[in-house]
Amino acid sequence: MNREQLEKRIEDLSPWFHYFEIDEVVTKTKSIATEPLRYPEKLFKAQIDYWPYLMNKRCLDIGCNAGFFSVEMAKQGGVVRGVDICQDNNYDAIKQAKFVAKCLSLDIEYLKTDFMNLIESQFYDFVLFLGVYYHLKQPDFAWLKLSSLIKKGGHVIVEGATAKKSRRYDDEELYDGDPTNYFVGTPEYILDSLTTNGFAIEEIIPYSRFMVKAIKR
Repeated sequence: MNREQLEKRIEDLSPWFHYFEIDEVVTKTKSIATEPLRYPEKLFKAQIDYWPYLMNKRCLDIGCNAGFFSVEMAKQGGVVRGVDICQDNNYDAIKQAKFVAKCLSLDIEYLKTDFMNLIESQFYDFVLFLGVYYHLKQPDFAWLKLSSLIKKGGHVIVEGATAKKSRRYDDEELYDGDPTNYFVGTPEYILDSLTTNGFAIEEIIPYSRFMVKAIKR
């Protein structure tokens, strides 16, 4: 497609949460507190040195949104699947992700589904669980599911909002003004959830929010 058609298609798919440059046309992202306008570039740069070697490795991007991280894993040779339940009804993130992958000629599988419903015949070597757990109504069950998807010796990077004291939220009092934020835990909650469900902690990754890399025991 020509530039005019590309710009129109990107506009038709708006709003965008992930920033991309496609043939010099950019997706106009909304500003968020941790990283205005070009999200998630800062989050990506903070963790890229902690990624394992991905060539021909099975990779899963949970809560992939428009697929920024899926794209980066695919560029490194990973066999990538991205999943997102698309909680924000203002746009279809999976439709965006498929469009970006097609434009970049990348073979990435995207599914619009809850990762809790995944039934896999093979385990994953590397999983990203970024900005997800606090959107889950029952996050305690999610850590066990996460563990069940990853092979022994496989890695996961978890990132998300934390607080000094774990707390549940409902419609009466929202966390960060978002009705899909249900529970915010402490850093200790995340670490305990990982170690209790078969992981060993490898690194606490420096970032504005809590981020950790773990390996499946």
